[in-house]
Amino acid sequence: GGLKPTELPPLSFHLAVNCQVLSQSTQYVSIPEGKDVSMSCNSSSALDNVLWYKQDPKEGLVLLVAL
Repeated sequence: GGLKPTELPPLSFHLAVNCQVLSQSTQYVSIPEGKDVSMSCNSSSALDNVLWYKQDPKEGLVLLVAL
């Protein structure tokens, strides 16, 4: 199961570890270039790493933030 990288929403948060419950406030976001956006997510337990990606039609997945 699961989504292939080419099927991910444009801005999304995905966890690469099993047994985590993750909820995200917004599944899809579309904004004009240069405008601010705010998204949030919650996890059922502590996370060692958080990675935010955007999906670019030409470049594929692009890392935005690594915490």
